[in-house]
Amino acid sequence: MHASALFQGRALETSRLQSPPGQLFSPLVQRPSSKSESDTMSSEPSSPTKLIHHDMYKGIDPARSKLSAKNKRVFITGGGSAIGRAITKAFATAKAKEIAITGRTEAALLETKQLIEAESEGVTITPIVADITDEKAIGDAFVSFGTVDVLVNNAGFMPDLCPIKDSGLAEWWRGFEINVRGSFIVTQAFLKVASPRATLVNITAGLVHMNDPLPGYSSYVSSKTASAKFFQMLQQEHPALRVINVHPGVVQSAMLEKNAQMEAQDDSSLPASFIVWACSPEADFLKGKLVWANWDVEELKARQEEIRETDFLTLGLSGWPSESALTQGEQSRSKGIFAKIKRFFCL
Repeated sequence: MHASALFQGRALETSRLQSPPGQLFSPLVQRPSSKSESDTMSSEPSSPTKLIHHDMYKGIDPARSKLSAKNKRVFITGGGSAIGRAITKAFATAKAKEIAITGRTEAALLETKQLIEAESEGVTITPIVADITDEKAIGDAFVSFGTVDVLVNNAGFMPDLCPIKDSGLAEWWRGFEINVRGSFIVTQAFLKVASPRATLVNITAGLVHMNDPLPGYSSYVSSKTASAKFFQMLQQEHPALRVINVHPGVVQSAMLEKNAQMEAQDDSSLPASFIVWACSPEADFLKGKLVWANWDVEELKARQEEIRETDFLTLGLSGWPSESALTQGEQSRSKGIFAKIKRFFCL
């Protein structure tokens, strides 16, 4: 499988990755052979950080005082799932005040609540049974919970893996119903109760920025790409918010079990803790960006000016209008074009 990163930016525009058969869509590194080898030095030029992680580490430890979520009100969709439960636990460790978790299965939500409240002091877990495609149920859930400081759009769906010519329309379109329409419903409800400088983290997939994703993933990749771009546009319309797309790594989950070719590479504590960090003041420079939870946060912070001031780590057309690929005159003309577009749409 060949994969070419579509991130805008010098480090990712021209890279080409080669993955051995059966390796899943995190092609930067091989999974460490043991838990103690959870940090790996990446030899691939396409990773923006030399150090790649597979488990929680000191920089993203939610118990760190600088990552405190004290007095924060957090809303997590898909809160009864493997990653959703881990995210809930991480925010509880970070001392969040109250965490709402939604999902379709009441038993899973109640289990998450019981497990986390039993080992965390001072946090209230509020389980809400609601399907993200049900506009009324989601609207009522946000209204009943009240002000939201952090939204983690974690609920998602992977349709049955099938070639396009053999795919059934209902199953194929379900990916868009949940990953795109569901995200839209959740976001509209969130905006009505969001605190002035709230953070929204969308769980995306590394496949969305690869030129040659695995065959059979057309619904999943297309719908996840659409939702990632939707959240990038949300950041443009609401600059006071912090909106970040995060690829969580490859974690053991019901979704992963749908594909026999794939096996887990990352512990659920990695994306959970990374998301807590992404909502902290340290990560403000990631507004509007797409990042992998595997990337080392210290190295990202060292490049924060480049990340903040350029189109690096955003989805777009590789090579244009990236400043690295344009002459000074071309840069001026392209900026003028986009300025006119923004004025037309009153952005």
